[in-house]
Amino acid sequence: QKKPEHRPAARELARRLAGGGEALPDGAVESFFAELKRRRVYKVGAAYGAFILVVLAFVDAALPALPFDLPDWVDSAIVLATLAGLPVALVLGWFYDITESGLQRTISASEMPRGYKVIMGVGVIVLLGTTGLLVWLFLG
Repeated sequence: QKKPEHRPAARELARRLAGGGEALPDGAVESFFAELKRRRVYKVGAAYGAFILVVLAFVDAALPALPFDLPDWVDSAIVLATLAGLPVALVLGWFYDITESGLQRTISASEMPRGYKVIMGVGVIVLLGTTGLLVWLFLG
C-alpha cells in the first residue's frame, strides 16, 4: 500500500485520467465501429432485438388469455427485464464469439492505441446511459 506522501496530487491525477490533454487519433471513431463489426456486436444486437419482439408479442397475446388477473405492473416488469438484458447481451457479444467448437473469447486487438480504448469506453458508457434513459422514460 502506498503511503500518502507517494500518492499523486489531484491535478496530476486529473491530467493522467484526461490522457495528458492529447487529442484522439484520426479515425478513432471509425475504428470503434469497425471493432464493433469485427466482434459481431451488431449481429448480437439485432438477434436480441428480434428476441425482444418475440417475447413481447408472446406476452401481449398470452397474458390476457390467462384465467386469472395479473397486476398491472407485470407488463412493465417484463418489458423492463428485456430492456435490461440488452446491455448484458451486447457486452457478452463484445467479449465472446460463438464458433463451431463452442463459446470462445474474442481475440483482442492488443496493439490498440490509448485513444481507441477511450472511444470504446465512451461507447460503452453511452450505450449504458441510453439504456438507463430508456428505462427511466418507460417507468416514468
